[in-house]
Amino acid sequence: MRERRTLQIHPEGAPPHPLTGVPALSLYRVDAELPDHVVREGGLPGTADVWDSRYTVTAYGMLMDRSCARAPHPAKTKEVLA
Repeated sequence: MRERRTLQIHPEGAPPHPLTGVPALSLYRVDAELPDHVVREGGLPGTADVWDSRYTVTAYGMLMDRSCARAPHPAKTKEVLA
């Protein structure tokens, strides 16, 4: 199986995006037979919240989609970092 990752970075001076103020989170899709998961870093160091409910995964997925749509295209990541 080929791993796929996409890196998009919002420039520091850009307007707020839908995930502004949300703790760091990851969306995981492991296998078609397992539910997707959202892992959100908790308030205390080394802690995290993990959800697999369809409602929560969909809600965070929609926020992630909107945030990605506002970010510069992944091909421009090097420019944003420079």
